[in-house]
Amino acid sequence: MRKISYRFVYNRKKSLNDRGTALVQVEAYLNKKKVYFSTHVYLRPEQWDVKRKVVKDHPNQDALNGMLNEFIIELEKKELSLWRQGKTITLSLIKEEFKSNTDASFLGFARKEIISSQLKDSTKRNHLTTITLLQSFKPTIEFEDLTYNFVTDFEKFLYESGYQTNTIAKHMKHLKSFVNAAINKGYIDPNNYAFRRYKIKMKEGKHVFYCRKK
Repeated sequence: MRKISYRFVYNRKKSLNDRGTALVQVEAYLNKKKVYFSTHVYLRPEQWDVKRKVVKDHPNQDALNGMLNEFIIELEKKELSLWRQGKTITLSLIKEEFKSNTDASFLGFARKEIISSQLKDSTKRNHLTTITLLQSFKPTIEFEDLTYNFVTDFEKFLYESGYQTNTIAKHMKHLKSFVNAAINKGYIDPNNYAFRRYKIKMKEGKHVFYCRKK
């Protein structure tokens, strides 16, 4: 079997968008033919290392590089699966198969939602921290895993990890937003909404008042 070779290509069209960024794509090459996959990652020119083909000088560079590597790993897994099924590997087959299985996992979906959003970089970092915690709690999360029990078990995991109530509330709000996005895009049945019976708990901050001496 001739294996497909994959590599990252930045700004293939040599044109920046209105925000001064361009897309990172994966180029798949086989039998002198190429197809391209969008990673949904947009960067400014100075944030891409042309030689090493990695994200640099970006506040979320570790998360983005991890996401890009996972993207190619998923392509290679799909290629291997098709080969084991005895199918002849072609670029069109890989593209068709990968498209039908895009965002197969909840974590992959949530990561893409964060990276491709219009949120500020600091807010994206905050949301990506929730993804890291979710992955520590359960390395592989499918859409059907998102039940009421999952949500309460994740909350318990955060408490046992030493997080305070309001920090936990922040991460639960992020998780809720990921679940809502998955429902809106048809990945989760609204009838199975995990947050219907779950209430996010918050503690009111204590304010200290000082009286000026007369």
